[in-house]
Amino acid sequence: MRVVIGGAGVVGMQIARQLVAERKDVVLIESDTVQARYASERLDCMVVTGSLNSIATLRQAGTDAAEYFIAVTGSDEINIIACALVARHFAAPYKVARIRSIEYAESIADDGGFIWVDWVVTPEIETAQAVLRSIEYGATSDVMVFRHSDVQIRSFAVDAGSEFLKRTLRETSTLIPIAFLVVVILRDNAYIIPSGDTEIREGDVLYVVATRRDFDLLFDYLGKHRRKLRRIVLVGGGKIAIELLRHLYPGNHTGDSTIPRRPSARKRRRHPNVKVIERDKEKCKRIADLFPDAVVINADITDADLFEEERLKLTDVVVATTENQELNMVTAVYAKSRGIPRSIVLVGKANYIKMAANLGIDASVNLKNATVDSVLGFIRGQSSVTTVYSIFDGSVEVIELPVAECSKAAGARIQELALPQNSLIVAVIRAGEHLVPRGNLEIHGDDQIIAITRSTDIDRVQRLFTQSP
Repeated sequence: MRVVIGGAGVVGMQIARQLVAERKDVVLIESDTVQARYASERLDCMVVTGSLNSIATLRQAGTDAAEYFIAVTGSDEINIIACALVARHFAAPYKVARIRSIEYAESIADDGGFIWVDWVVTPEIETAQAVLRSIEYGATSDVMVFRHSDVQIRSFAVDAGSEFLKRTLRETSTLIPIAFLVVVILRDNAYIIPSGDTEIREGDVLYVVATRRDFDLLFDYLGKHRRKLRRIVLVGGGKIAIELLRHLYPGNHTGDSTIPRRPSARKRRRHPNVKVIERDKEKCKRIADLFPDAVVINADITDADLFEEERLKLTDVVVATTENQELNMVTAVYAKSRGIPRSIVLVGKANYIKMAANLGIDASVNLKNATVDSVLGFIRGQSSVTTVYSIFDGSVEVIELPVAECSKAAGARIQELALPQNSLIVAVIRAGEHLVPRGNLEIHGDDQIIAITRSTDIDRVQRLFTQSP
């Protein structure tokens, strides 16, 4: 499979890195010579220097033989035009465009989609969906949800007072009478696919699989009781905040969005109490005009008197979504020190996710990962995968997919499967029921499985469950 990617920024390079790891034929197009050289030195793929809106450059990149064309430059207009050129002059069957302007994305939705764009990725919408998932489940952690089950993956940091500390995973399973499975540990800027003998250390971030009900019990045990988040403070008045407000005040604002939404937080019967803090007066005016039920405060969140003056300590959760990820983290830590029980932050670097967890921040959302996961989900979806999540800058992926009747896995026990090293089946869903993936469990055709594996082994895992021997 050949994939041509336009734009070698952080998103383009991350998509390329994960596809190269799967041994896909990847070509990057980048107009900036310095960035093109940087990408060429760090990725094992062809990098073409040139304009994405040049037919000659597209031809040089081998677009005529590509199965996917993905335009993720920093310009919406270039991305749209590039997809149009590919649709007009080349045979690439699937075209993906990153469009950061919600107005552009809405226009495409209103028109029923452009014939030259098969999948539109709007980072702010993807990120808002992740934040809303966390709010729905009480902002006790990051949340990965799946289409065919109430099985979830959530994460939490192990602090000095944790009962998990210095115990093996096998020992932790005896502490609480619920079924949960630790599938990944982030430790010292690296990841571990653990075994039962892996000992938990202070500062580890554990990624855990359980059902929604069992997670409520687990977090109760950890002292993070689930609560309804009715009083919300949004720090930052940018696109993500506006998208969040559209969901928090559905149908109760001007300029309603018409973009088809992926499954998100359930609509509440009554609107939450939302305060928006933004230091830019023009942004404040726009938000106040769009969402008259929200309280908009024109102020700097770093003002030490703001928490007292606006009684912010009575809030249930602070959601920091400014473009400054360090400010987001400082805001969340300070808010928790002033008595706000829950915090969600927007971050841009993978190592900041672990840092945020160790600072006591309850949930962090990575704008880049949300975008990359959407693109990879579309690509994988053409061959049966229904859900994709990336962990640790894409080194590890979580996928959900059906088991084909004709596959090698159908009829085999889990312990008999030739899974790649460091790959795990973390859940089996059969007729809507969650089955614990023990070694002697027999896989059936039409089961849904959730697996975690390294990016380099995605194809092997996928073929095992979807293709004939």
